[in-house]
Amino acid sequence: MAGAGSHGLAPVTLLGKRPAAISVQAQFSRGIYTSLRVPVRSQDLFGLLSKGRRVVVPADVTVYPAVPAALVRQLLPMLSALRARQRAGLVDPYSLQGYRQYIPGDPLGVVDWRVSARVGHTMIRELTPEPTPFVHVVFNANAQTFNEQEWALFFGLQRATRNWTNVWYWWPTQAGTWAHGHEVSTQIAAAYQAPAAAAVWTPGETPLRDATIVAIGAPLATSGQGTQIVQAAVGPDGRLTGSMIQRKEQQSS
Repeated sequence: MAGAGSHGLAPVTLLGKRPAAISVQAQFSRGIYTSLRVPVRSQDLFGLLSKGRRVVVPADVTVYPAVPAALVRQLLPMLSALRARQRAGLVDPYSLQGYRQYIPGDPLGVVDWRVSARVGHTMIRELTPEPTPFVHVVFNANAQTFNEQEWALFFGLQRATRNWTNVWYWWPTQAGTWAHGHEVSTQIAAAYQAPAAAAVWTPGETPLRDATIVAIGAPLATSGQGTQIVQAAVGPDGRLTGSMIQRKEQQSS
């Protein structure tokens, strides 16, 4: 369930003592609600008798952020272009680590016939895969700068790219660390609270060479070989702003 707002009333008509199905339409702020009590009002067929009560929802209700579709549609094509450019930069996705003697069962595609002819027995190339350049989407916020719309944009982007393989999403935790993954669960999105102070972002052991970092929220400062930082934020008018948007507008003008 996605949404934000306040509790609402749902009229229910009861005929005598016969049970009636109750349909509740209400908006809630994101969060995880336990033993949720929804106010309803019942009345007879003629509207002469009316009674209010609170109905207890018998299951936990998870309300995650409503995805700002218009903002995601603005940022997703640019994120897709960044990812495509990163992948296209891999001229040779493997580097040569060394040679060893052929063992039955090794694929013939890695046999180096020239070296084998020179040494007199079959040798194969041992290859090490090169790290794929990543696109890091970092939600950089603390309790003072937390923006619900930016969090919803961050959540919407990761849901739209859940099948991408070289895009990582990062968000600061209350413990002063950074959590990351390809996808943020609805439970995390619903219960998320920005820490009082966000630690300096670091990708840990993830290679940063030639990576692109998309910062959502406060500007992010980092360094790395060939690293590019682009900025995106939701302004007070609800529109998407930042270096990515500005560059696109300049190219189209």
